[in-house]
Amino acid sequence: MNLSTSVLESAIDWLSLSVAPDADGDRVEAHMASLLQREQRAGAQLRPWILAGAVGFAAGRVRYGRAKRGLILQLSGQLADDHADHLIPLAATLTRLDVAVTVKTQEPDPAHGRRQYAAAIDNYHEHPHSARPWQVSDGDGGHTVYLGTRNSDRLLRIYDKCAEAASRNDKEQVAKYQNCWRYELELHDAYANPTALFLAGATNRSALIEDELRRYLWSHSLHVPWDGTPNPTHPGGFRRRSDLDSRLEWIGRTVAPTIRELVTLIGRDAVMDALGLSTSIDGGPAIDEPAE
Repeated sequence: MNLSTSVLESAIDWLSLSVAPDADGDRVEAHMASLLQREQRAGAQLRPWILAGAVGFAAGRVRYGRAKRGLILQLSGQLADDHADHLIPLAATLTRLDVAVTVKTQEPDPAHGRRQYAAAIDNYHEHPHSARPWQVSDGDGGHTVYLGTRNSDRLLRIYDKCAEAASRNDKEQVAKYQNCWRYELELHDAYANPTALFLAGATNRSALIEDELRRYLWSHSLHVPWDGTPNPTHPGGFRRRSDLDSRLEWIGRTVAPTIRELVTLIGRDAVMDALGLSTSIDGGPAIDEPAE
């Protein structure tokens, strides 16, 4: 593996979230409309956009629409990173977050992706329940390595960034990304939320993103083509959530405040009786056997 690499950029590359239909939603919608106009002035074409019941518009790197439950929006590329600190704290739900690190090699390294794929295959053979690797190549030099699928909690992409720019005939990006490989980690739902909150407002966000990708690469025995050691501070919840985890989180968020209020008003014993629970000898709650 070519060790003569440097990090060109580390950033959030995609945000998908919803905002409640209140004053925050109205302000965010006005903000998104302004970004949409900027994309149009830059040459992007305005088009209708529909997603999960939301109806709205899209242009370039901006997509948003109104649904019954509020505003649904997506930002990609630099806009996602630029506006993450403002939007993430307002999110009612955050369904997708992409973080990316772009590395630049001193010399052309067309086999970079294939070496990573070979390492991923070796790891998969040793750990067949890990993310499944696959790859896609084309005749113009484009090559992408994947770990996982679109339905996975996490999907890793490693691809030739310059070849991608060339496929879009973007001469400016071709010049910028000569000898560059992009590492993107797409996070969904339970993985996206804690990571987004951890990154929002962080003064060292680039380092944290590099750390998160480094952890994922190491966990699948892939080479990390940039320097550094893992940061010991990282968000919790980086594991597949069970149904029990989700139910406990829901109880803590929606039920616990009401229970605390009732305990204050009528006492713990009355609340436990109303819930069909009793108090065990050691003071802990015990579930009564259901009646036949």
